[in-house]
Amino acid sequence: MAIRKINSGYETKTTHLETRMLEYFPEDYDYFFEQPLCGTNDYANKNTYIPDEKVEKELDVLFATEKNLLSILVGYHGMGKSTILKNYFSVHSSDELFIKNNKIIFSKFNWNYNYLKENAYNLGHIIHNINSRLCSLFQIQFENEEDAFFEFLLKKDQDLISIDCAIKQSIQELKRNNNEIYEIRRFEFILDKVRIKSFCFVIDNIESLKSERRFCLISKLVECFRLLTENTSNHTIIKMLFSFRPDTLYEAQEYGCFQNKEIGLYIKQIHTINLEKYFSLKLKNYNRQNSNFKTWNKCLPLFMKVSQKYNRKYDHIIKKLCNYSVPAAMKIYSNILSNSRWMHDKGPDDCKKSDSPDYFNIDDIVINNITVIRAISCLEDEMFVPKDQTYSINIYDNKKRDYSSPICNLLYSTPNDDYSILILYIIKFFYNFCKKDNLYGTIYLKHWDIIRIFTEIFGGINGLEKKISTCISYLFNMQILDKSIKTKEDENSGLSHESRLYLTPKGEILWEMLSWDSVLLEIFREDYYRDYSKETCNNPYCSYILMQTGQQYEIFKDLVRMINCLLKKEKVYRDKAKENDTFTSLRENFGKKCICAQLFEGVKQSMMYSGIIKNSEISDDFYKLQGSIENIDL
Repeated sequence: MAIRKINSGYETKTTHLETRMLEYFPEDYDYFFEQPLCGTNDYANKNTYIPDEKVEKELDVLFATEKNLLSILVGYHGMGKSTILKNYFSVHSSDELFIKNNKIIFSKFNWNYNYLKENAYNLGHIIHNINSRLCSLFQIQFENEEDAFFEFLLKKDQDLISIDCAIKQSIQELKRNNNEIYEIRRFEFILDKVRIKSFCFVIDNIESLKSERRFCLISKLVECFRLLTENTSNHTIIKMLFSFRPDTLYEAQEYGCFQNKEIGLYIKQIHTINLEKYFSLKLKNYNRQNSNFKTWNKCLPLFMKVSQKYNRKYDHIIKKLCNYSVPAAMKIYSNILSNSRWMHDKGPDDCKKSDSPDYFNIDDIVINNITVIRAISCLEDEMFVPKDQTYSINIYDNKKRDYSSPICNLLYSTPNDDYSILILYIIKFFYNFCKKDNLYGTIYLKHWDIIRIFTEIFGGINGLEKKISTCISYLFNMQILDKSIKTKEDENSGLSHESRLYLTPKGEILWEMLSWDSVLLEIFREDYYRDYSKETCNNPYCSYILMQTGQQYEIFKDLVRMINCLLKKEKVYRDKAKENDTFTSLRENFGKKCICAQLFEGVKQSMMYSGIIKNSEISDDFYKLQGSIENIDL
């Protein structure tokens, strides 16, 4: 048998794929598609900020609450947490201590100042800076307060204070031997002295610190919060807000950073910004005198045309495929707008020059499912797939999850193993179990629960448990499954049998897209190991070649053959459920339709839309497959 992928035997005729995009776009491509609107040290004024009203209202609640509160703002990487906070507080990244609505706020956005290399993450240093600023703000001469401070320390930490020497010497000993406690108590003393009603710590962008420093600092900040709030008679309400990516939150829980301290408020970011408005704001702030302004001014209508087409269908797809990351979404848009192979009527040779006047012709761009989805997944005609597609099957070694394509193959296979049906079963299982848009995994399933349910239904299939773990590992690496926000304290931050998992927005949209049309299945077909010996009749050519040679019907003939093959693989699982007398459980967990019905529905929609269903060369095989799927007893 000739087991291989289609693309493994195809040599692309397009050269310099990685740089083609930059050839079309001017040098300031980075400004429009990569640099954030509100950068690390850039406080954007209000006319360039796109508000998130829900998050801002929850921040209002946080500051209106009249009690000590430890809280977390959680959002996927790139959703704009920092931008929201900086604009909500109206601060620069470099600002640290400021007053807003009679509340004193300490914010920390930047941890990379050169002069703070050793101290940026040191709690004693941070609190010392706060104390210095408070003394300056309220004109306190701390040297004149040593007697009162000593009495304060006797109430708080008598065991740390020496009463056998002078007051000044005792204070200096505490400062020398336990600097963090000293600075925290000095901070508490200042708050008490000036009767500050409310003080809030806002900690953001902590991911820029190395992991060991990051989680050490989080632990110390939480301990600082405990020390500041342990005395209920304090005049000051203390609040601490951490802005975390979900992964950071999981790891902080694993490291025990919260010390069983209750998180009083979770603020979940559930919306991402309007991307057309984001691009138009970029253009608004662009130098109109720049020679490239006319080019980018033409690009904006193209951006709008793609995002708004079919009631914002593609904008919805793009946001979900990148799990709501704004930088990742903009990268996808740049791939679409610059892809001459799929998005433009003109061939790539007609658009070689970056100054081609026709390149940014809004009437020239072709927007439909074939062009847009192919442009998302391809650099011209090739899949965005690694050459060496080897994935770790060690479920305890999956912390790093890097993948270059927003679309990954749900029919994952290797030269020796085919995981396609099992992966589709797992996705449908989660899709049925979790409510739609279950951001951050409010509803979840444990890894070992998935194995238990699958082995109960399909038990007896050779190597099933290992295959399930491999599939879960693959889906976790592809960011189709992720860990729930309800991950518990001390749980492993990587993938383990205890992991609480849910289907991400990316997983949801990929499953739904399979039934819309055949485009995804065509892409998967080119990245799927199959037998290409003459006896199989499987077509070994990629869709682009077949379309260019007027053989679209060959694509659908091959898709029908592929679904028939997958249906036989699915039958193995159904037969095993019948043998195990677990067919009722199969229906409850996966629904009444077979897995392959999702793939067939997409092929059916494309064949009906294109009219190719009337082609006698394929219609007989199509209707036989339809009958096989409709007659499956579920």
